[in-house]
Amino acid sequence: MASQRRVDWSLLCEEVRAGGLAPLVYDVLRGSQWVPETAAACLRDSYYETATFAGVMSVELGYVLRLLEKAGLPVIVLKGAALGDTLYGNSALRPMTDLDLLLHDRDISAALDVLHRNGYRTTGVEVRTGHTLEYENELVVYSPGTPPMAVELHWRLLDSPFYQDRVGASWFWETAQPAQVAGTGALVLGMEAVILHLSAHYVLHHRAQGVRWIYDIALLVESFGNDIDWQHVFDKAKEFELIYSIQVVVQQLVDDWQVAFPADVVSAATELTASEEEQRVVHLLLSEQRPVVQRFWSDLSTMSSWRRRSSYLLANLFPSPAYMQDRYDLHRRGLLPLAYPYRWALGLGEFLATRRKEDEK
Repeated sequence: MASQRRVDWSLLCEEVRAGGLAPLVYDVLRGSQWVPETAAACLRDSYYETATFAGVMSVELGYVLRLLEKAGLPVIVLKGAALGDTLYGNSALRPMTDLDLLLHDRDISAALDVLHRNGYRTTGVEVRTGHTLEYENELVVYSPGTPPMAVELHWRLLDSPFYQDRVGASWFWETAQPAQVAGTGALVLGMEAVILHLSAHYVLHHRAQGVRWIYDIALLVESFGNDIDWQHVFDKAKEFELIYSIQVVVQQLVDDWQVAFPADVVSAATELTASEEEQRVVHLLLSEQRPVVQRFWSDLSTMSSWRRRSSYLLANLFPSPAYMQDRYDLHRRGLLPLAYPYRWALGLGEFLATRRKEDEK
């Protein structure tokens, strides 16, 4: 009874549900006599909700993998879709909202053809034909049926143009490992690649926030830390300019999760030095509430060549007519010539408003 009074079970349940850890907490505490029934019910409900959805997602994943395998298109399963089976050993313990798959960029068009023929759909219109494959790292297709399942097809692992240029996919393919995922054979990232990918995703995409993402890495290190080639991780982090991400993750795992790393790993991570270019890009990526125009110029400034910059700039200043009609809901084609200066004026207005706010600080 004393232990129950020291724990705010209602708050605990609320926070672990929000963080995506309620199924895991339920699995640890199930059967414990000292957990109040209301808290046990809350955790139990979350577990079975996740288990039900995970089952549906697993069926969908297996179906997609078999479609792509039949078409001769190799796939690496990423993030939660892979971790539920390979790390947690039970997909009900790892909530996910979509399926992430890595394909070769040369196979994206063929993969889309296969999925479209089987009822999957994409939404929206490209800025220009080929723009997505050139400047983005993923696109989303939705399964037929209700509710539609989101399947993200990646050809690069990070969305920043700076990292698209530096983090090539070849090493991730070369070090991929076979595994059983969703009841079928598949490829998953090797452990060193998982550490790098999850760390970069957590820090650069989620701004080093979100307990589910850091717990994935904590569990991986606790389970396989001695099997990971940490020097290789650090070497690739330097090559890919991901030193800041690795350092943030290692420090959080030590400070907040009390993860026990193999000897000298923490000191070796601390001694790494991010390049000035990496520091500049990370500062841009992690700036608070970057408006669209600021993100646009940040992306433009971090591209590796003038050819890419000029093509990106022209595509965004003069998108295709189909994109403009879709983006601005133009019911009459005669409005199209006016939509371009309207687009430029919106961008300029946002840019000036951002500058004023910065000057007022």
